[in-house]
Amino acid sequence: MDGNLRYLVLLLSLLNLNFSLAEAQKPIACKPSGHSLSDAPRTWIGSANPCQPSTLSFPVIDSGFTSITSISLRLDYNPNGMVYDTFSNLNSQLTGIIINDIHVSDSLNKIMFVWSDINPKTVPDGQPLLSLVFHYTGGATSLTWNNASNNGSDCEYGDANGDPLNDLPSISFYHNGYVQGGAVGAAGNITGSNEVTRGDANVRYTVPPIQNATTYIWTIPPGSEITAGAGTNEVYLHFTSTATSGYLQVHGVAGNCTGALSPPFFVNVLTAGIPVEDTYSLAVFPNPVSSMLRVSYYLPEDARVDLELFNTLGQPVTHSSCSYESGNHQQLLDTSGLDAGIYDLKVQFSFNGKNVVTLKKVVIIK
Repeated sequence: MDGNLRYLVLLLSLLNLNFSLAEAQKPIACKPSGHSLSDAPRTWIGSANPCQPSTLSFPVIDSGFTSITSISLRLDYNPNGMVYDTFSNLNSQLTGIIINDIHVSDSLNKIMFVWSDINPKTVPDGQPLLSLVFHYTGGATSLTWNNASNNGSDCEYGDANGDPLNDLPSISFYHNGYVQGGAVGAAGNITGSNEVTRGDANVRYTVPPIQNATTYIWTIPPGSEITAGAGTNEVYLHFTSTATSGYLQVHGVAGNCTGALSPPFFVNVLTAGIPVEDTYSLAVFPNPVSSMLRVSYYLPEDARVDLELFNTLGQPVTHSSCSYESGNHQQLLDTSGLDAGIYDLKVQFSFNGKNVVTLKKVVIIK
């Protein structure tokens, strides 16, 4: 082979090598292999703080729901205290959706959503897809989107081509809810002094702790004031110079939830250190009584006298009202139609410009 020919072969070899290197250095186009490069919609479920057993409805809301052809979602919850009932308010774009509530264990149920359509659908941001309806009986549970089960396929959106959209990290795409029961228990019996004198201070009253209560609301006799413990189950009262006899009651509160009132606790407020029984020669007999209760007293001046009998729930069951001139008097109260038990007799003397009230225990027998 002459020199010119050898040179030509060498040149062609170099050109071929450079072409091969150039081809190798070209960027290779990346194509999705079964997964879209776009993000999935963001999905929210509502929360609730129910005060009592009730029907709860939780909207499922998306943003970024654009050109979607399929949905697969899994929502986990604890069935102890709350059970799935049905769904409502289905968005018109999701006709044909299938929802099943599946029992997994004593503490776990899963709600599965399945929907698809060959025509891509779009739902405006913030518009609910549907609402899940539960029957709530008590307790607390989380409402958790499970994007970990079945390698993430239990929570998945499909794009216009049917390819799964990216939904990782899960915390960015699935926003969980909760149910935190706030039912407040009924208040128990108040304990403390049932007879005080105007001017008394630091008089303590308590009630047993109320279930789920975060604050306590007290109703106190007129002219008294709470000096310590407001909002708690233990308060201290000051009975001012204008304080009058009345009832103490309390109930618990947690958020918007309110518990039942305690039984009324009567406090007799004296204007001096002399008991009403001595001042007005008050006597109640017979006690126990079966049919007719007699109440005798002395009036230092003209007055109206009201007798009122209350049951253990603090409900008035019978009463008598009479007006007398000063002197000794006896007033009758018919108890023949009342059940046997322990009652509170409220005796109120209404003089010109002042009221004096006292409370006596009465036992009715049959």
